[in-house]
Amino acid sequence: MMFCPNAKDWGNIADWVAGIGSLLAVAAAIWLAYRQSLLANRSAKKVRRSLIAEVMRLVAEIENNARTHSKAKILDLCDHLRSMGDLAKNDPQLFGEIAMSVRQASFTPEDTAHNREDAGFARIALAMQKRQQVFRELLKD
Repeated sequence: MMFCPNAKDWGNIADWVAGIGSLLAVAAAIWLAYRQSLLANRSAKKVRRSLIAEVMRLVAEIENNARTHSKAKILDLCDHLRSMGDLAKNDPQLFGEIAMSVRQASFTPEDTAHNREDAGFARIALAMQKRQQVFRELLKD
């Protein structure tokens, strides 16, 4: 039954309810995706901070062992540092900084060939002191 012959057909109530429901479903899906992305980002930041804190601990321990001339312990700590690098492969900056730390904590052929391990220990201690500052800066990000 039509009251005005020139009136447009706006549909029935069921069409309107379905349309509004569809619009709300799309809005809810977008909000949920955004929320999930935020939570994932926060989680990734926590993992990164924990990884950096552990790397800083290892670097400080390498520095202390270099000051006490404990070569075996330094080599062991370098292995642990390498494994931290494996965990950081998805973060190129952190991965590179860890790799640089491992390289700088290693004894060079000159250190061992010319019986200059004392100089090697001093070099490693100084390098690890500088690496700690780099990781402190990364922790601020």
